[in-house]
Amino acid sequence: MPEMIELLKTHVQQNAIKFNLKLELTYNRSNVPHSSENRAFKTVVVEIFHDSDIDTIIERAFIKLMGEQEEYKSCGSGFTLESIDGLLLAVYKYTPMSGSSYIGFPAFIDRKRTTINPQNVDQQCFKWAILVRFGKARDG
Repeated sequence: MPEMIELLKTHVQQNAIKFNLKLELTYNRSNVPHSSENRAFKTVVVEIFHDSDIDTIIERAFIKLMGEQEEYKSCGSGFTLESIDGLLLAVYKYTPMSGSSYIGFPAFIDRKRTTINPQNVDQQCFKWAILVRFGKARDG
């Protein structure tokens, strides 16, 4: 786990990142030949920023994985853990959503005439939608 934390710290020094973990396991039923079953448990994608507490984030991810694994074992499946086959760390580039200028609606939405989507040439879509709603918009 320390290697994983150091790897994430190295990546986040350059830019904010996202990551998730995937735990791959093999289960079997005792006294049942050829009953091996591969299972994978994964976390949701989590954003990490330069000032994030990576140790705590990783600890929570592991707690979630172990909880899912325990839940699977105890749900009456009869399977027992045979082996831990791998732990995969996936790191992704963090690209936050941002506003943009006008994007038209598909025709089936536009025909309903229940939405506000003013045409604009700047990055202030929300402002123009509010002004149009209250009849105070000028050319934007």
